[in-house]
Amino acid sequence: MTAEEILNQPVTLMDTINTYPGKEGTWVTDVPLIQVLLATNWNDKITEARRLNTPETDKQYRAYKSSNLPAWTVSGTFPHYSIAIDHIKKPNHLIALDIDVKEDENAELNIQELKKELFSKPYVVAVLDSVGGKGIYVLVYVKDYTHTTGYYYYLMDLYKQQYNVSIDDNAMDLARRRFVSTQPDICKWIKPNKEEIIPWELYCSDDEILILKGKSNDIKFDQVVPLHLPVKQTTLSFDEELQKERTHQAMWILLNNGFNAQDRGYWYHIGRDLAAFPDGKEMFEKLCSNWGSQDHKSIENTWKSCEKNPSTIDDEMHRKWQGMAKNRLGNYWWKK
Repeated sequence: MTAEEILNQPVTLMDTINTYPGKEGTWVTDVPLIQVLLATNWNDKITEARRLNTPETDKQYRAYKSSNLPAWTVSGTFPHYSIAIDHIKKPNHLIALDIDVKEDENAELNIQELKKELFSKPYVVAVLDSVGGKGIYVLVYVKDYTHTTGYYYYLMDLYKQQYNVSIDDNAMDLARRRFVSTQPDICKWIKPNKEEIIPWELYCSDDEILILKGKSNDIKFDQVVPLHLPVKQTTLSFDEELQKERTHQAMWILLNNGFNAQDRGYWYHIGRDLAAFPDGKEMFEKLCSNWGSQDHKSIENTWKSCEKNPSTIDDEMHRKWQGMAKNRLGNYWWKK
């Protein structure tokens, strides 16, 4: 597809990141992605958010952007009654990689050089400044939107090797929302309309080695990718019961280490995952305790909904939870 075709696909935009379907006094709508990227409606509020983005005013910064800035779903549109991963209505095959500059002071390239490097890649649609003004995000076009976790693991490892930068693992969720942002030179960092964007395709071979298909600046066609990715840990074919047990273990370890929901939609989505297990309610209560942002009635009603619609325990669930545990706690997370 051309950059123009990709950028004209719709995404779901909502008035704040705390908006959830049906919330009184809020709005949710579908608009072309390029309109979200080029919008100037919220520039003054973005400027104020960046002014607050300091170590001394971090709490004010987070509260301000959550209450004042719209958010949008990178990977496509969602029904306005549910912003959840398994309710995606029209996928656009895009994922966003977040690189926080303040966490990568020892990066091998400075931020401008890094942006140029990433922008030159044929699978990248845009490289843009994040809402806080201290990081960047990269819009990547992928072949199979149902395996975003696999692409994320690959790129996290690849870019760590190539540029010594870290990618935020919290952004790998297909239903992840991000704040609107802006920059003076934004058109410079969005691919020209007629440029062909080459999607990436990842798949697992019979011996569980991750393979990249397609041409890129990084890997030759069909070359084996010798990266330390948790493919064997997240493939159901060799032992489904072990994977189920390991994912359950990952849930408890993360919850006991303070893992919590970041917004109402994500809270519901995580709750449905937990509801797939016999002790799901106990884990959900721990999740709510960690978050501490909901009243008893909301917790009770949300759990009932999760219990009626539990997630399927499948490869994608294993990849997500075991991947989060690995990225937060290290390669031997299950020993924590």
